[in-house]
Amino acid sequence: MNIHFKRASEIPVEKLVDIWNASFEDYLVDMSMRLNLFIKRAAFEELDLEGSVVMYVDEEPAGLTMNGYRKYGEEWKVWNGGTGIVKSRRGQGLGRHLIEASLNTYRTRGVNTALLEVFVQNEPAVRLYKSCGYEEFERLRFMSCAEDLEASIFGSDDQGFRYKTGVPVEVGALDFYDHSGPWQTHWQSLKGGQSLILSNGQTPLGYALYRNDFDEVGKHVSVVVTNVGVHPDVENPEDVLKALLRYVMKPEEQGLKRQANHVRSTRPLLGNILDQAGFTTGFELLHMKQDM
Repeated sequence: MNIHFKRASEIPVEKLVDIWNASFEDYLVDMSMRLNLFIKRAAFEELDLEGSVVMYVDEEPAGLTMNGYRKYGEEWKVWNGGTGIVKSRRGQGLGRHLIEASLNTYRTRGVNTALLEVFVQNEPAVRLYKSCGYEEFERLRFMSCAEDLEASIFGSDDQGFRYKTGVPVEVGALDFYDHSGPWQTHWQSLKGGQSLILSNGQTPLGYALYRNDFDEVGKHVSVVVTNVGVHPDVENPEDVLKALLRYVMKPEEQGLKRQANHVRSTRPLLGNILDQAGFTTGFELLHMKQDM
């Protein structure tokens, strides 16, 4: 068996999409993409074709890992934005070769921390990542509520908070913005989204990143919250979180579908509030990292 690797940038993008779809055939969820969606996702998630790896066995594509790279201060982080093995090549121990090739790529690019997410029930993948040096450090819930919300669950709106809506980069500029969370919760990933900063009139106390979706006639049909944070010195974090959610989730609107993605087990207060509000968990991921 002859195994070798190419950079994703060496492969025509149309062929790369074919390899992606073959690598995620019969996956836990539908990961297939057409060319336009693949290009759009690569741009949104800042996936780097130069730093992504395609594996070949006997001159045939056998799998790939798509990677995104970002710099925070002096620290480089990389995100595994999808690792898959072509169906006919699964069960042959090739996953380890692919992960190790990606780790070598990270090292050559000076990465400090490698991140990935994996479905909780994908036990073979979890074992593989752990055997290659990754460690689980939190769980991520994807939560939703299709029912109308009871406004009182989010407390009263007479606490004197002030709200400023804007664009995601404004949240990224806050001194307490938390970039330790999942890659897709970072402000850079929320193209076309909105930000909300809550303050007491002088000092920012918390923030939310979210996206509103509309149908073909302009009706507001859903809201997706991707990131919520509270200043670490706030004495009443629950009040701040509830105020942020009340503003973004709009309980006064009927028939609105509401989602909260990547709800972190290491920040349990948010999940507790959403549980109390009637949100349910659709699926759960393990958030894993490796210090390089």
